[in-house]
Parts: sequence; C-alpha cells; structure tokens
Amino acid sequence: MGVDEPVHELELVEEFMQRHRCNTTRLLWVLTNCRQHTFLPTMACGQAHTVVLKGSEVFTFGEGDQGQLGHKSTENAVMPTKVGFDPRVHKDRASLQFVAVACGAKHTCLLTADGRIMGFGSNAIGQLGVAGDKEKVTEPTLFREFRETRNGPPVRFVQVVAGRFYTAALTTTGRVAVFGRGMEVDLSRGFLVMRGEMEDGEVAVQVAAGEAHLLILTDRNRIFAVGNGDFGKLAAKRNAEPDEAEELLDPENRRVVSIARMFGAVRRPALVDLPMLAPGNTIVQIAAGGNQSAFVTGAGDLYMWGSGLNGELGIGRFEKFLRSPTRVSLPASSPFAVHVACGESHTAVLTTKGAVVTFGSATFSQDGKPTAFWATNRPGAISAGELEGQANALRAVVCGGRHTAVLDVAGDLFCFGDPVCCGRRLRSPAAAKSNHLPRRLLLHPEDHIDRAQLAAFRAQRHNTV
Repeated sequence: MGVDEPVHELELVEEFMQRHRCNTTRLLWVLTNCRQHTFLPTMACGQAHTVVLKGSEVFTFGEGDQGQLGHKSTENAVMPTKVGFDPRVHKDRASLQFVAVACGAKHTCLLTADGRIMGFGSNAIGQLGVAGDKEKVTEPTLFREFRETRNGPPVRFVQVVAGRFYTAALTTTGRVAVFGRGMEVDLSRGFLVMRGEMEDGEVAVQVAAGEAHLLILTDRNRIFAVGNGDFGKLAAKRNAEPDEAEELLDPENRRVVSIARMFGAVRRPALVDLPMLAPGNTIVQIAAGGNQSAFVTGAGDLYMWGSGLNGELGIGRFEKFLRSPTRVSLPASSPFAVHVACGESHTAVLTTKGAVVTFGSATFSQDGKPTAFWATNRPGAISAGELEGQANALRAVVCGGRHTAVLDVAGDLFCFGDPVCCGRRLRSPAAAKSNHLPRRLLLHPEDHIDRAQLAAFRAQRHNTV
C-alpha cells in the first residue's frame, strides 16, 4: 500500500471509545499507535533492534540473534529489510493489515487491523503467546487466541506493548492481558490481569511496558502499576509484603491460580500515588523503561519517578530511587512535552515545538549529544545531524536499550546511538565520534539511489554486523 492510499481504520478503537465514553485525549497514545487518520509509519525499538511500519509493509534492522527481525533467520541486518509473510499461512487479508508495533528486548509484536497480535523473536518464557514450547520464532506467527469466558468470543486488542521478557495488550473490553513471565509471575498462557485496586466500572484505556513492570491508565485519570517494584518505579500506595499471596484467573478454564508475591513486586494493579493535578489537566500518555516511569499531561507537564542512577529522571541529580512522581523542568526554549519515551537507562521527550530533548545514559551515545561524560541528568536538546532544518517537523521518538529513533512528519526515520542498532557499519574508534548524530535511514532506498548504488545496497542488505 502506497503512502498516498487510505490507511485501514482500526474500527475496534472507535468502538472502544464509544463503549467506555473515554476522553479522547486519554486515548492519545492508542490512537497514535494505530495511525488513525494518518499516513505516517509506526516504529518501536528493542534492546538492539528497530521495527518500522509503513503502510502494509514492516521493516526491521539491527540484531537478530533470536529471530526478532522476522526474516526466518537469526542473522543481523545492517539496513532496514522488509519482513516477508507467507500467503499460504496468512490467508486472511485483515491479518496482514498492521496498525501498531511493539518491541521487547529480543521479540517483536505486530497488532493487526482485526485486533489480533502477531509476533516473532525470543519466546523463552512465553512472551510471544504462541502454542507449543518454541524458544524462538523466526517468522511472523499469530498469538494463540483465548477467551474471557468459556463460551465467549475470542479476545481482541486495541493496543500492544512489550517489556523485556513479556508482552501486554489492552483488550476491547478495557482489560489488560499479559503473555510471558517477565514481571516475575507466570502469565505465559495469556492471563488477564485482575482488577486489583481498580473500582467497579473503571476500565483501562492505555498501557505502558517497562523492563519488568507495567503501568495502566484508566478512564478515571488514574494510573495503576504492577510487576517488579525495585527503585520505587511503581510509586504504589500499597507496598508489597513478602509472604502475601494473590490470585490470577485463567480465562480459558476458569481456573484460579495462587501466586506467592515476591518482595518488591506487586501482583495486582496498585494505585500510583499521583501528585495533585490542576482541574482538567488530564493524563494523556504514560511510559515505562528499565527502572523509570513517566506520564505527560494535557498541559504539557512531564512527571517521572523510579531510578535516576543514570540521570534518566532528568531532575538535575543522580538519584538512586524516587518514589513519588516529580515534575521535570524542560529547557526554557521548549518547555512543554507532547510525548515521552523511556529506554533501558535513558529518556527522550518530544516537545510541542517539535524538538527532541534527552537525558540519562550516554554509554552508546544514545542521548544524541557530543558529550564525553557517561550520562546527563538534565534535559538537553540533541545534536542536529541530518535532522538539520527539521524544526517543528518531528512526529515521534522511541528509545531502545542502546539507541534512539525519531520520525518526522514525512515518515522519514532517523537513528542515533550504538551503530549496530542504527543501520551503520561496524563499530570503529573513528566512527564512534559521530554515533550521537541523527542519521536518516531509507526504507525504500531504490527510490533514491542510482543503479550502481542499488546493486551495492542489495549486496550488503543481508550482511551481518
């Protein structure tokens, strides 16, 4: 499908909004991921790989040791390479219309137009939700279906996110499903997260996946947290007790499983202790990373909490843990946030002026700054690089484990950080000096280079890095 052709609408999202009478702003991230009324691609970053969705095409590049690139191999890919889909396996056209992507450390998920999830990569602890005991899946495979009740319809989804070793998804009924054991609990068969401290009638409208914790935004402007609670990243009012037990319900056979709660982890969604917000200043986006959590309000305020050992909280100091959401002061030249992305140990923010500011670890130059220091703890603008002249033209930013990716309004992709993750050649001391500079990557290089360059590109396309 070309970029000038209409994009398939995700009707499930519209139905979801009407059913739960959700404030549109609170579904901002869901709608952005689903590309409602836009022709721009969607992207996601894993620990060392990147996935970009453009039209009906999926491109991946970076490390592929667990099959996370979906190329039927475990080889790496230097340049963006199109993922192939076997028409004999995927006969339903709707199953090949993609509306969103998500990446875990070494697995990739695609949300289809009919609300199903397709995945590939590591499945060592069930994060791909596929039938059988495959430890890795190297080509796109649908997650197994499950039902909320024995005779009910198969569960469908409107958002998918991925943590280090798990996948989470928001259902059309406002519930949250988790696949894999990445939050220190066995949910590998596709369990629905129980309501925990959520009130009757309260539904989830957005989810955000950290490395081993999950944030849930509800239609009542409240955030709940579940999973590993190290470094105060859950900011939950209810603290975990080491010997307490919780129950999770298997929706397929109505079997109740008792799970012992480990110290520092929360098994049911616990209410996050939020600061007092001005009336009408609703939360429009939530985000989670390695050990940090964040949210953005409709007024453009950014709040963060959790670990700041690498400066990833942006509060002007290196903090071991911060248990209360704290407002982050962005640069005076661009003080209002539109979107925040959290990586393993760094954070990136897209502002209302179309600028990207970062803070946190700079070990791989993933902060986009020409600094010799290992980390920064205050928000600062990234270097221009090939983004020169793109002021007010940036649409989205995402963080991986060792790199950062940016999209502009034309759908062009820019990356900086570890060259293995950014479509660059092997690491070298000379080239390392420019790893912080954003570089444009062509998804369809055939449209921009001559025949000689095209031949060279095709020769190196599947080279390993």
